[in-house]
Amino acid sequence: MEREDVEVQAGEVQAEEVPTVEAVPYDTVASESEIREQIEARMQLERKLKSGAGWFYWIAALSVINSVIALANGSWSFLFGLGATQLVDGIVMGIANEAADMASVTRIFGFGLILVISGLYVAFGWLANRAKRWAFIVGMVLYAFDAVIMLMVSDFLGIAFHAWVLFGLFGGMRACAELNAQVAAQKELPSP
Repeated sequence: MEREDVEVQAGEVQAEEVPTVEAVPYDTVASESEIREQIEARMQLERKLKSGAGWFYWIAALSVINSVIALANGSWSFLFGLGATQLVDGIVMGIANEAADMASVTRIFGFGLILVISGLYVAFGWLANRAKRWAFIVGMVLYAFDAVIMLMVSDFLGIAFHAWVLFGLFGGMRACAELNAQVAAQKELPSP
């Protein structure tokens, strides 16, 4: 490295080390194709993270739609959704059928509870999109517990869907961990 004197109006400051092109080893300089590969790899990880986090939004949206259909006495629903919201729907409908004078209040309260449960999954999606790995983990654990509800009612198609979604969430969580590791490694690099 060469030493170069730097002058300031108030006087001289100590000399700084300024690297020259010859002082930087060739093997530490990334080629254009290596930089392009790194950018493409990072973009692929970001796509996987977004794809995994997007499952939380689908879970929430389809659960709310299923509940609206159920609370409106509809005869069909989407296969995809939360067992917890279906359980709330069943309890609300049972209470509404037994106490007809409280049916409207019960349905409103039940729908509010469904919005809270679904809102939790929206929050997980929002946080997961911001590379918060813990949001993936907590959301996946809760969704795995939700699969137990499906198991208790012998909804094997629902269980299969839960497994598929958990696989997608796991891919997003892995991408999140890799992205976070890259960011941490970049922070450890000395600044130029």
